[in-house]
Amino acid sequence: MQRDDAYIVKTTGDIVPVVPKNGTDFKLEEVQKIVLDTVEVVYDNGEYCMIASENAFARNLWLNAAASCIAEEDTKKMGLDYPYLILGDVLVCKSSMFR
Repeated sequence: MQRDDAYIVKTTGDIVPVVPKNGTDFKLEEVQKIVLDTVEVVYDNGEYCMIASENAFARNLWLNAAASCIAEEDTKKMGLDYPYLILGDVLVCKSSMFR
């Protein structure tokens, strides 16, 4: 998969390109609307980060198989080798786009 600067990975498997409202970086409120909750940075490899719902399990959000595969693949490149189960829609963006 070729990466855009930012995209939403939906629980349906759909990958939707997204642009921050200000054109450069995502504000906390924007990301909260995407993940429908308070945010948790799942990983940040210095180039890209994945942001998900902090309370996804408690909120019974759907499994996001596509995001789980992306997280597992990217963290293996970082030397981490454990499975991820990501729940709910997530934002994947360049690390510099979320501070």
